[in-house]
Amino acid sequence: MKININVLRYKHSQVLGELVNVGVLIFYVSDKRFNFLTLKTFERLESLYDNFTDSIIQQQMDFVKKKIESLDFLNPYDDKGKLDVLSFIENKVLPKDASHLQFGEDIVVFYPKEYFDVNIFEDNVTKSYLLATPDVIFKSELKAKRSDIQTSLNLWIAPDYKNRIAKIEKDFIYLPRKRKL
Repeated sequence: MKININVLRYKHSQVLGELVNVGVLIFYVSDKRFNFLTLKTFERLESLYDNFTDSIIQQQMDFVKKKIESLDFLNPYDDKGKLDVLSFIENKVLPKDASHLQFGEDIVVFYPKEYFDVNIFEDNVTKSYLLATPDVIFKSELKAKRSDIQTSLNLWIAPDYKNRIAKIEKDFIYLPRKRKL
């Protein structure tokens, strides 16, 4: 069974160039059927970007989903008969421009039909390309982790560690050449 995957990415700023996966479009070639999977909430983006509001991207995602559902003639092949889902998506669903949402390149997957289960496959795709909220480290958590690391280091290293290291280096530098320890 041949399956084509395109990852929908959010680009907050053209200057930064950071991409965050927010959706996955799966095209089942034998069934000529699309399935669009998205994040349930956009807490990840809210935590990454200070001035981000999820209502705008939610409207854009709903628009993309409706466009995909309204496609009646599915012919994602180019003039040479080669499967080119990305060009099809850019022509019919979401044009490639300077907007925040862009589809990535085609990822073609071959899967044995006798072992194929749609639900398991889509769960695996979601886990692979769309990270859950706990996978994001918030800025406040990062500060807490830094203080935890510093505390644990203080437990392992004596307070006069730096002084001892400096003394050892000083003794080493000025140690006479023929002197034996």
